Amino acid sequence: MRALLLSILFAACISTARADSHTMGVDSRGSRLPAPIGIGLNLYYQSQSYDPTRLIVSLSPGVLAALEGIGMDLTALEGTAIDLTDMEGIAIENDVIEMNLKLDYWLLPFLNVFGILGRVDGKTDVDVASIPSLSDEYEYEGVVYGGGVTLSGGWKNYFAALTATLTETELDTSTSSVTAWILSPKVGMVCRYGAVWVGGMYQQTDEQHEGSRVVSGLGSVDYNVEFEQEESWNGSVGITTGISKNWQIDLEAGFGDRKHASLSTTFRF
Repeated sequence: MRALLLSILFAACISTARADSHTMGVDSRGSRLPAPIGIGLNLYYQSQSYDPTRLIVSLSPGVLAALEGIGMDLTALEGTAIDLTDMEGIAIENDVIEMNLKLDYWLLPFLNVFGILGRVDGKTDVDVASIPSLSDEYEYEGVVYGGGVTLSGGWKNYFAALTATLTETELDTSTSSVTAWILSPKVGMVCRYGAVWVGGMYQQTDEQHEGSRVVSGLGSVDYNVEFEQEESWNGSVGITTGISKNWQIDLEAGFGDRKHASLSTTFRF
């Protein structure tokens, strides 16, 4: 699928005889700059693995005695709390779907600033192989907001850009939170009908959940868990094109240990 997408992206540029560099906000050859203000609607999906940075559960004394009776090592026990952070055989997978509105403004030909506000739905699966009863699924939704900057520059038909974004998510439970710091470098080629690029995404994600759940066979279990991304970097390819004087569409796909896909439409004026 990646090869097919790359073929489609670069096929769009083969027959182009000139660059329309205003699509990327680069005035390298005297082309007109984009309209300064953009209002966009963005749909984003992401799937990645997490590593636990804190995984603590609290069980009743009766359940702890039963676990010790079947030969479990409870040396990490503190009161009724078990620290599972460094336990082997823990797999954590996270999936997120986000829709947001983005408002951006070109302060300078090479500097764009933006803010986002939207809605996120996520699911984190925790699989504890040695204690299957503690495996659980955390579903959440909430409001995501944040902002960032893009620096860009170009030469002839080529360009480079670097986007830094910081987002915070207020979830439907007061004891849960997700913070993400994202850095996205890319290099590409401007074409007659838009531009194509290759790049990467660096992401630092901190997710925290705290609460109590009823687990079959164990009763009420209190938990305090924190996760971060397993791999910080993944690759990406993308395309942008204008469908009229004011409307622009962007499509990006990410590959590697983290998978992501985004579709954006922006109105500039």
